[in-house]
Amino acid sequence: MSSLFPDVIISNILSRLPVKSVLRFRCVCKSWCRLFRHPKFIKLHLDHETEKENFSLLWDYQGKICSTDYNYECSLSSLSSLLYNETVNVDCSIDFNDLLRMGLMLINNSCNGVVCLTAPGIVILWNPSTRESTRIISRRDAFIGFGYDSDIGEFKMVELSRINPMIPTKRKRNGVGSSHYSDWENCLRVYSFESNSWKVIPKVSYKITSYEIVFFKGAFHWLARPCDGSKQVLVSFLMKDKRFQEVLLPQHFYQDNTTLSATRVGVVGGVLALIHTVYNIRTEIWLMKEFGGINSWTQHCFINLRIIREHPIARLTVMRSFKNCELLLQMYPPSQDGTRLFLYDPNQGKGRAVDIHDMPQKFKKQHSPINSYIRTLTWVGSNTSEEATQRKMTLRSWTKRHLQQ
Repeated sequence: MSSLFPDVIISNILSRLPVKSVLRFRCVCKSWCRLFRHPKFIKLHLDHETEKENFSLLWDYQGKICSTDYNYECSLSSLSSLLYNETVNVDCSIDFNDLLRMGLMLINNSCNGVVCLTAPGIVILWNPSTRESTRIISRRDAFIGFGYDSDIGEFKMVELSRINPMIPTKRKRNGVGSSHYSDWENCLRVYSFESNSWKVIPKVSYKITSYEIVFFKGAFHWLARPCDGSKQVLVSFLMKDKRFQEVLLPQHFYQDNTTLSATRVGVVGGVLALIHTVYNIRTEIWLMKEFGGINSWTQHCFINLRIIREHPIARLTVMRSFKNCELLLQMYPPSQDGTRLFLYDPNQGKGRAVDIHDMPQKFKKQHSPINSYIRTLTWVGSNTSEEATQRKMTLRSWTKRHLQQ
């Protein structure tokens, strides 16, 4: 790259730049272009972006995916964060815009800057910063879990669905050849990025009760009910051992009317969490310190929905948590002025509204969810491609060269 500075120093300096600047510098020289595609540099850049706690918001609006940058440091010094609005287009081999306009394309979640988008029969992993994407065929009406295992440096993905155990036949008037939906079997499939294929996990004895599947510390977690009809539990599927574990929820969750309350799984402050809401009344956040019995859960905060804002709030969802314990929450429904986001301090029991500048007025009145992601250089292609093979060879040579120094 340059004879004036060692490669390690150059890499360290460049890894602290915003993604947009790094992408522009690809044309400086070939060595920089190769560096920016290197797994070691991508990981270093991701670590710096995570440390700064800056991220971007993502939502779909009128057939387009919109993105805006969130500057957390500015939000600490004023009641409104500085958000700069832009529209980003999906670069993919299928017509995304039609799916978005018809409401068939959903933003599932994001991990390390890679956004997981789902549509009937399709999963698309997309990096909005680099415009790279890859398409994966899935079952229709399936729930997708997507995450990154930092211990082994690999993306993970599972699919939960229900399948008819009978051979598909035309439905007859007398019902022969058909099967009631309640008799369908639960199916879990694990996706291999190495072979680009799904592997079926047999004997799934749980019926999923929530569409969210969260990856945390080597396992996928979701809410489900055992097939024997007992209480709802938190189910964990350990990817390494390919086995299931379960734990009961806090006891008072079971006393709330299920039609007037909802429980979601998430990660808050680097800990697996449950976000339990009784509509229009309260939202509780419980953290799991250790996986085990009922005593595993510890209450993190209690939010009174009747007094937290000047207008009624039906429910809150947690978008992100910060080092100072503050939480970025999304309000449903939006406030009268269109405010969707709320920065809440559980230690003080207080919060402040977060405004998105230049947000379309029509979108402010909608209940469509807002998602978040970190701008990174993370690559989302297949591990079996020629480029991935070249990266592994480059990583070996990079490691060998620096070990000799």
